[in-house]
Amino acid sequence: MFGSSSGELTPIGFRQFVPGHEGARLQTFAYYASGPEVGADIASLLALIAAGRLETRVVLTVPWRDVGQALDALRQRSIRGKAVLTVTE
Repeated sequence: MFGSSSGELTPIGFRQFVPGHEGARLQTFAYYASGPEVGADIASLLALIAAGRLETRVVLTVPWRDVGQALDALRQRSIRGKAVLTVTE
């Protein structure tokens, strides 16, 4: 697995990544959605979490007004897991 949350390139030597499988390929996948169907997707994910079938690793919870703190921690990779922003009325 690799990611790009830091904005830095992640070099992968293909022949080192898949030795002995020169016919293999790396394929990316991205999923972006909006609209009413997103609510159903979120409900499904929450049900899996509640049932203990999906592990979440929340390591930072801050109020929305402190979004900068969360972004800094993610950019600097000083946390290993998810950052959650809480919203109150």
